[in-house]
Amino acid sequence: MGEKRRSSLFLLPNYLAWFGADTFLLAGSAVHWIVVSVMAYQLSGSVAVAGWFATMRGVVSSVTQAVGGTFIDRHDHRTLILFQTCSAPSISPASRSTCSSL
Repeated sequence: MGEKRRSSLFLLPNYLAWFGADTFLLAGSAVHWIVVSVMAYQLSGSVAVAGWFATMRGVVSSVTQAVGGTFIDRHDHRTLILFQTCSAPSISPASRSTCSSL
């Protein structure tokens, strides 16, 4: 019988970059959820209200991710990235320098 040789995924050229990015994304998301829950608790003083707030945020996040994913898949990515980059200064003053350099 022929034996299949298994190689490590870490030997693939882009796997390590993807693995690191995905790991930090998940870690950041977990920290974000904890911070949102703690802030809701501090503002309301109630564990139940903080729990409901986190639950509703999760429901809204799930729905908007599905709609946003469909929207992104149907439109040109470069145009959407350019729009997001240029609309960010109206939301965050710290990103004004990014759009002015385009």
